[in-house]
Amino acid sequence: MAGPNSLKATRTGGNRITFDDETYVEWTNPEVLISGLLYGERNVNFVGAWAISYPAHNMVCDVQFNPKGAKKGWSIGKWFNKTKVEPTDRL
Repeated sequence: MAGPNSLKATRTGGNRITFDDETYVEWTNPEVLISGLLYGERNVNFVGAWAISYPAHNMVCDVQFNPKGAKKGWSIGKWFNKTKVEPTDRL
C-alpha cells in the first residue's frame, strides 16, 4: 500500500535479550506503514507479523497486525471523506 503519500518501513535482523541464566527471548519486528506524508492525517500503523519466542520454556507468540480479511483498500473518495478511521494499533 506504499505510494506517494505513504511509506512502508521495516527493521531487519533479529532481537535478543539474554538473561543471567543464559536463557533468552527473541523477536522479530513487524513492518510499519506511515501514511499522510504529503496530505491528510498522518498515521503510523503496524502491519504484518510480530513473532516472539522463549525457547527455554517452549513458548512462542505470533501477533498478526492487519490480518487477511480486515477492511482495507484505497479509493479516490477517501480524499474527500471526513470520516475518522481508527489506527489499527490503537488500544
